[in-house]
Amino acid sequence: LNTEQSISRLGFFGNNLEFLYCTTGTEELSLWDLNNEAKLCQPPGNIREDLSALSTESITYLLDCLYYKPENKLYLFAGNDDGMLTMYNINMNLISLYAIFPEGHIDVVRAITTTSSHFDNIVTVGDDGVMCVWSKEGDTSTSQKQLKKQREPTHMKSYTPY
Repeated sequence: LNTEQSISRLGFFGNNLEFLYCTTGTEELSLWDLNNEAKLCQPPGNIREDLSALSTESITYLLDCLYYKPENKLYLFAGNDDGMLTMYNINMNLISLYAIFPEGHIDVVRAITTTSSHFDNIVTVGDDGVMCVWSKEGDTSTSQKQLKKQREPTHMKSYTPY
């Protein structure tokens, strides 16, 4: 498998983890079938522009993807330099906005993880030294979710080297 670019993140998805996603240093997303060693899709054009149009916010980077096994869904997380973070449902031929993470960070979000395989909570950390724990709010049957911080962010102390 060759993306012909530097890879920034990768992970597996699918019922048997038979697929691979990767994001590149130039903010592109590729999906691969490992059994056939074939690229499933790579959204044409500039994916950041497409994501920006879906969320009405300017997207400047792709953060990472997380796989939700109970529903066999892959989610892409993307954001901007002001700390705004969005979550997109990735299907082979369609990307749709799934959730918005409002007012948690004021700078670039660097990492994301979940506290369980059911996405009960999503944890983000960023350049602002803040760790946010997010949970679903309200009716989970809506097509676009609004997430809320579960508790106030904890500001980390900065240390300087000797």
